[in-house]
Amino acid sequence: MTHYADIPFLGVVEAPASIRSLTDLTRWGEDSRTLLRTELVQRGALLLRGFPLATPEDFSALFASLEPQGGMGYSGGFTVREPVAKAVYTSTAAPPMVSIPLHNEMAYLPDPPDRVYLHCQQPAAKGEQTPVADGRRVLAALDEGSATFAT
Repeated sequence: MTHYADIPFLGVVEAPASIRSLTDLTRWGEDSRTLLRTELVQRGALLLRGFPLATPEDFSALFASLEPQGGMGYSGGFTVREPVAKAVYTSTAAPPMVSIPLHNEMAYLPDPPDRVYLHCQQPAAKGEQTPVADGRRVLAALDEGSATFAT
């Protein structure tokens, strides 16, 4: 596990050379689940790099190995997201000139997810990045009394 010095909450996990097939990938997911969750709680975000994820179905299989109880699906949002594989949805479809502000994914739900998995199958040629932030650090940086919270 490495991390970026300028992004202290991001841990980077490089794919082991032993992962050569989807079976290897899902076995690794099952074997690494506890370690990855520990690192995720400690850091805030993990970037898995170099894993053989060629299709949404591959990503779905990795997700299932890491989250055997399944996902919660996408519901109640303000944008349309299309299912592309089991527990895998498209990102928000918005024109390039529309900026989507940083937000807590599905925070409008009574029981929002505590983990969100993102996968980039085809990187954009220019721009169109998905920013991430450690919400714990954002909250800690707020001045007391500068924000109001609905209960």
